[in-house]
Amino acid sequence: MKNLLRNIASFIIPLLLYFLLFRKHILENYFNHDNVEKMLKNKLGQFYTDDNEVNFDNFVFATVLSELSELEPIERRPYNLFLFREMLKRYKDELKKREEKNYVQIVNDKFSYIKAATLSGLKKILLSKAEEINGTPYAVIDIRNNHGGSLEDMKAVAELFLPPQSIITRVHFANEKKTYTNHRKKQEFQFEHIFILVDEATASSAEMFLLALKDNLDHVTVIGPPTFGKTFGMSLVELSSGHGFFYISFNWLGPSGTVELKPDVDNLAQLLPVNKFDETLLNEIISYIGSN
Repeated sequence: MKNLLRNIASFIIPLLLYFLLFRKHILENYFNHDNVEKMLKNKLGQFYTDDNEVNFDNFVFATVLSELSELEPIERRPYNLFLFREMLKRYKDELKKREEKNYVQIVNDKFSYIKAATLSGLKKILLSKAEEINGTPYAVIDIRNNHGGSLEDMKAVAELFLPPQSIITRVHFANEKKTYTNHRKKQEFQFEHIFILVDEATASSAEMFLLALKDNLDHVTVIGPPTFGKTFGMSLVELSSGHGFFYISFNWLGPSGTVELKPDVDNLAQLLPVNKFDETLLNEIISYIGSN
């Protein structure tokens, strides 16, 4: 361990010193200082501050991420993103508001309704209602307008619905491929049937969750239009300055090795003529969802 730390230090410390030296020379010794100021202001805009060392660091982060985005396919370009302090705070506030919209409603003795506005924080809510949820044979999981959450949040929720040792997802990182499996000793929730509601804004790890259930269970019906189709994930790094950045860090596949996200039907009403389910149950579900 000591040798490892020594090797890391021998690499990081010179690199940091080179960067600090570069920053010092540009900020203090560049002949046309006005051009340095102009460069920083043009890039940082309203987030330009009185501290030029912070400005320079933010400029480097933002420029690298911007240049990387230009090399990505157009649909991926918004996801390498530098977050100034105010932007990071707004992101966290929005995530907290989404968590507050998560809830479980035991509608009657037939079905539970699980509203998942985000996967973040959902596991705790589900476990707090586990006894009541397990008292119903059917579940409606509503992931409409769910933009996902972290990979860890997705795994934590998906494993509650899957048998032990089920494959949850397959992830391709830059330097390795990992298969995530369910290591829980028992399946927390078992239903006769699960209805999953989706829409065009269902994205990212919410789609991973959808495929985890769809590929592993034979009693799942996905209802709604095609989902967003975001088959890659990002990592968030928070800096000591209060700023942060997202960057694309992995691609993912469903347990079966595909990303087939096509819903089974466009809406719940289409299930009625099929006669696979109790018509009264479906009418109750449709009525409940329509009133909420």
